Amino acid sequence: VNPNLIDDKSNLVYLCAAGVCFMFLVALNSKLRNKNWFKLNNIIEPDILNFLDLVCLGTICDVVPVIGLNRAIVKQGLKVFGKRKNIGLKTLYDNSKIKNQPNTYHLGYLIGPKINAGGRVGKSSFGAELLISDNQEKVDYLAKELNNFNEQRKKIEFELIQKIENETKYSKDPILLIQGKDFHEGIIGIAASRIKDKYKKPCIIISVNGKIGKGSARSVFGFDIGSIIISAVQNRILIKGGGHKMAGGFSININNIETFKEFLIKKYNNLGIKNDNLKNLYLDSLILPTALNVEFYKNIEILSPFGAGNPEPKFIIEDLKLANSNIIANKHIKAIFYSKSNEV
Repeated sequence: VNPNLIDDKSNLVYLCAAGVCFMFLVALNSKLRNKNWFKLNNIIEPDILNFLDLVCLGTICDVVPVIGLNRAIVKQGLKVFGKRKNIGLKTLYDNSKIKNQPNTYHLGYLIGPKINAGGRVGKSSFGAELLISDNQEKVDYLAKELNNFNEQRKKIEFELIQKIENETKYSKDPILLIQGKDFHEGIIGIAASRIKDKYKKPCIIISVNGKIGKGSARSVFGFDIGSIIISAVQNRILIKGGGHKMAGGFSININNIETFKEFLIKKYNNLGIKNDNLKNLYLDSLILPTALNVEFYKNIEILSPFGAGNPEPKFIIEDLKLANSNIIANKHIKAIFYSKSNEV
């Protein structure tokens, strides 16, 4: 079941794997219901919508566009998440000290990384067990371990990024490709994403083990790394691989690494993508300070859920004067501004 096949007519190419599985289960459930299978076998028909919290989590963490069906999945999935029926998700949510209703930020940056952390340090079963277990004692143990794994992951990630930056900070290549024998396979994807964000270039990191390297790629807008990886497989440069527009993974014979780098740079240059190492700031509208009120906030919320393909709108307020500012918890800035009319 693959919406990316040439003869597929669903137009659901933007679904992540969790979304594809969900749609398959919906179709299967419908088929069995039409055949009266549940009644004939004395089985209670499952309510597939109850699993939307998991599908929502997968959709957000896989950074696929929050458009079309994905938008509906995330919006309804957040509602299911809020009902706190999955004790694994509920426990992680509480342990993360989140006080308000779940949103895409909570799932993408607080809950998702903890679930993934087990797989990144060689304990991939922990995340799956947490999501399917109905034993609170077991879930508490798994949640605690996943939190520890996540802290371990952060440490490994920090050290790896520092090492990679030492090799890339002076690179003039339009694409950053780094290989290393001691690169942690579970962390290279996150590291590639961080490097890509910092240098505004596609980043490919390859962890070499013997004669085979396993790579993870993160790309920039306009450079479809998933299709390029597939093209490299078809050209027998890569052993196998795939992905989507912004991310991908692959296996490669180490003798082909330089060939792959040349292949990527040629593809990039042919597209004529401009990279001036400046971060573009895309703004939606100019607003007045008086527009910032509860009604304005509620109207913006109607546009949610936000994510890839549907970013939060950004506004600019001109001619403000800074009256006072403080750093809160070493990561937030609290500031007081005056407008032209001296209103706070």
